Amino acid sequence: MQGTHVPVLLDRVLALLAPAVLDGPAVVVDATVGLGGHAEALLAAHPSLTLVGLDRDPSALALSAERLRPYAERLHLLHAVYDELPSVLDGLGLPGVDGVLFDLGVSSMQLDSAARGFAATSSSVGASPRASSRSSGPAPGSRTGSPTGVVSRDRAASSRLTSRSSSDW
Repeated sequence: MQGTHVPVLLDRVLALLAPAVLDGPAVVVDATVGLGGHAEALLAAHPSLTLVGLDRDPSALALSAERLRPYAERLHLLHAVYDELPSVLDGLGLPGVDGVLFDLGVSSMQLDSAARGFAATSSSVGASPRASSRSSGPAPGSRTGSPTGVVSRDRAASSRLTSRSSSDW
């Protein structure tokens, strides 16, 4: 798994979280662990770090578990969304954390595979936006409709916002 996924802004993420984890045992939450790239780098750089990784996608969790196996004694991977963080921490007996990473955006897994629902290189336009979850129920705060419809609505809203904003300059 290592080397197949390069996390975005990795050096910047490490630099921003370093002050919170340098002085001994620390707990960091990767609220969108995905394929585990950021988590792997954090665990490798900080030997006393405990990492809690959350993801709504069981397939991504399975891949990150494989990738992060060398750090298993300092790792908790859970199928959860980030708004469940307080109950997850309670369940783990962790009273608090020293840092939290939210890598918000689309996952490369959804863009790379038509079976996942969002592949940009196939004829999958109109596939279900819930494909990233592989679990029941819509994503928290998600819209309904095809990706094409969502993009069309968002593009129109963005155009209105851009026009309005640029007239204020």
